Amino acid sequence: MTQWLTRMFSRGALPPPSEACNRLLPLISEKAHSVMDLGCTDVSIFTRLGRDCERAVGVLRIDSADEADAYTLKNMKSKLVDSKLECHVMPTVSTLPDFEEKFDCIISESILGYLPENPPELLQNIFNNLKSGGEFVGELPADGNLEVLRMACYHALQSLGVDPHPFDPFYFPTAKQWKQQLIAAGFTVPTLKPVSFVTTIPVLSVDREDVALIDFFYVGHGAKFANAIPDPDARRRFVAEVVSCCYGRMLKQNRWTHDEMRLQFVAKKP
Repeated sequence: MTQWLTRMFSRGALPPPSEACNRLLPLISEKAHSVMDLGCTDVSIFTRLGRDCERAVGVLRIDSADEADAYTLKNMKSKLVDSKLECHVMPTVSTLPDFEEKFDCIISESILGYLPENPPELLQNIFNNLKSGGEFVGELPADGNLEVLRMACYHALQSLGVDPHPFDPFYFPTAKQWKQQLIAAGFTVPTLKPVSFVTTIPVLSVDREDVALIDFFYVGHGAKFANAIPDPDARRRFVAEVVSCCYGRMLKQNRWTHDEMRLQFVAKKP
C-alpha cells in the first residue's frame, strides 16, 4: 500500500480499481462526505476515498507493538501527512479508535471475516461511529469460504486429538446469521446478497505462488491453526498433511486458488 500512496501523492496516480472496488464504491451514497475504511484491505478503495471524499479515515488492524507492523504504520502516516487521508489503528480486535466526529459511511472490504473474537461488539462500535442515517457498506467472507482448506485443517487437528474450534481464525457467517447480527446492533438491512468468485491465496514471504499455502500457515491467517500444535516437528507434519490434502483441489497451474464466498451488504443506521 505504501508504494501506491507514494505514487498517488507525488504524481496523482491511482492504482487500478479492483473488482471489489468496482462492486463497493457505487454503493456509497453521493451524500457521504466523511468515510471510514475499516481494514484498508483494498488500496484501490482507500485511495479513491481520499480523492473523492472530504474526509477519509483508514483504520488498520495491526499490532503496533510488532516491529514490522509499527514500521508499516509509521511509513503510511508519513505518506498521508499532506493528504486528506488519515490512518489509525484498532485498539483491539473488536473496538475502534475514539473519533469526535461521526461518519456518513463506514466501508469494509473483507476484514470482518478475519476478526472472529467478538463480532457483536465490533458491530456495535461501527454503529456508534455512524451519524444518524449513516450507512455501513461492505463485503465479508461467508459460510463456505475456504471450505476445502478449513476442513482439511479441522480434520488434521482432530486426528491429533486437538479441538480445532478455538484455533479457527475466521468468522464466516451465513446470510441469516449476519443479518441477525446487523439488526441486533441497531441497523436496518436493505441489501444483503451473495457474491462468489475464484481467487488465489496471496503470496506473503517469497515471490513464489506455489508456496503461498505454506506461507499461509507460517506468516498468514493459518498460523493460528498451526500454533495449536506446540511441537515444531509435529507442526511441520500438520502443514504437510493439509497441503497434501488440498493439492488436488486447490493448486491450479502452480497457483493456490479457492472459491471466495462473500456476503455483500448495505446496512443503515436509523
